[in-house]
Amino acid sequence: RDGELATLRNTLDAVIEQRRPKLVVVSGDAGVGKSRLADEFAAVVDSSPARVAWHHGRCLAYGDGVAMWALAEAVRSRLGLVERDTVTADDVGSALVEHVVDVDQRERLRPRLAVLLGDRTAGDFPGEDLFAAWTDFFELLAVGRDAVVLVVEDAENADRGLLAFLDHLVTTATAPLFVLVLARPELLAAHGDLGGDAARTVTLERLSDGDMAEMMSRLVANLPEQARDHLVTRAGGVPLFAVET
Repeated sequence: RDGELATLRNTLDAVIEQRRPKLVVVSGDAGVGKSRLADEFAAVVDSSPARVAWHHGRCLAYGDGVAMWALAEAVRSRLGLVERDTVTADDVGSALVEHVVDVDQRERLRPRLAVLLGDRTAGDFPGEDLFAAWTDFFELLAVGRDAVVLVVEDAENADRGLLAFLDHLVTTATAPLFVLVLARPELLAAHGDLGGDAARTVTLERLSDGDMAEMMSRLVANLPEQARDHLVTRAGGVPLFAVET
């Protein structure tokens, strides 16, 4: 996946240089290596001199209150509120002190981020007001940093509201934001215009038999050739199947 990894690195470099948002959809079948590619990209970013704030959230396939789960998960982690079963506007206000200097900005963001994190008593705001506030939050995180990364995993399960926010984020923000979306092909089949002009797609194809065989030989010392070939055939180019087996 050297070429695909290079695409992610080059896109992040462009975000840093241009100070403008970009969105990349990594599309591929289940088990083909989307999460692994994101992990390798994270390792590259971590070892680079760039000052990058990394955020990660996963879209859930079912359950109550999961519409913005991936975004809420990312924000909870940034604010240090992951361990709390419930989050109030006061909790958010206390956590924002570390990230937002201006008092008026904190007071505006406090209830709107609390709504995202599940506090139904924080207020009743129009959707466009919430989107603008959440975008401002990510822009403020970019102050003093080279870039802010938001990884959204399992995005084929994403609610339309979350996808609408990602569109809003990359088309209206004026900060170095890199949104990395990991999804099965059905996401782009239904939402091919995600991200507009700020977006590009990286498609992960299934691995060739030769690449699969090399991967298995590296993974398992002295793997018998017959067993290796059988695994390669059964895996059908999906590395996760072969590795887990």
